[in-house]
Amino acid sequence: MEYTEEDVDAHRSNERLVRWMMAERFLHSTMRCERCLTPMHLERFKKAKKDHFTWRCPRDRCRARISIRDGSFFANSNLTLRKQLKIIINFVAESPARGTALRLRVSRQVVGRVYKKIRRAYSADLVTNPIEFTHGYEYEVDELYLRHLRVGHGLSIKQWVAGILERQTGKLKYYRVPDRSGQSLVPPIVDSIPRGSFVYSDDWKGYNSLRNHPYYHFTVNHSAGEYVRAQQVGPVVLSVHINTIEGTNRWVRSKLRNRAKRTRRRLDLILDEIAFRHSGRSLFSPIKV
Repeated sequence: MEYTEEDVDAHRSNERLVRWMMAERFLHSTMRCERCLTPMHLERFKKAKKDHFTWRCPRDRCRARISIRDGSFFANSNLTLRKQLKIIINFVAESPARGTALRLRVSRQVVGRVYKKIRRAYSADLVTNPIEFTHGYEYEVDELYLRHLRVGHGLSIKQWVAGILERQTGKLKYYRVPDRSGQSLVPPIVDSIPRGSFVYSDDWKGYNSLRNHPYYHFTVNHSAGEYVRAQQVGPVVLSVHINTIEGTNRWVRSKLRNRAKRTRRRLDLILDEIAFRHSGRSLFSPIKV
């Protein structure tokens, strides 16, 4: 992990913490006045009770002030920078919200809101820079079934979720599908996986039409108790299984244990979070300016 709570505590004074956060790009290190476009100066300001610093325009005719949080992830929060950053570090470390709240002496609801904000940042990053499979040749595909997905007051539906995992890089992509038919499962696979790749699935008939596409499709027969098989293809011996993506499926279910919070929006955020964690990108990058 890039940062720990000890890294934050090493900067005991507010000034040292602010300057470190600017150096690490959690906060803007330069700012221009919105009124006159003059470069602003970082200045102590006692009335800024949380941060003790603001940006100040040096022009005598202007002297405008801007919060040092302006334009950053930390804006519009009553928490101190130190506490927010520690919550982010705990989220990256996959610490449960309840445990984080107890340890940092913050309400569970506040921690939950910060966690949700981070997930939204991950989702936005995936929209700008979507997951692309370009560095692998072995892929696992699978689907999972979720009951009681809330879609309104007192209303719930059943939802299928499909996933693709690139073995060589660990990259992962999840998406909702209307059902388990080949018409729903196969097109996203064809759109995402490079031609000529090895594709592994279970023996569900919905994947049968993959044989009509330029892939080497191998299955494991779960109904017969087969979960891994060595497959000779020329000089290469392939390990045919979908155990890796089944493990991430269990991770999805564990994050959606609470049925009261199992909404479509939360499902999408959880799927994006898990995909982002497997993307190989810095888990702090969407938080930075």
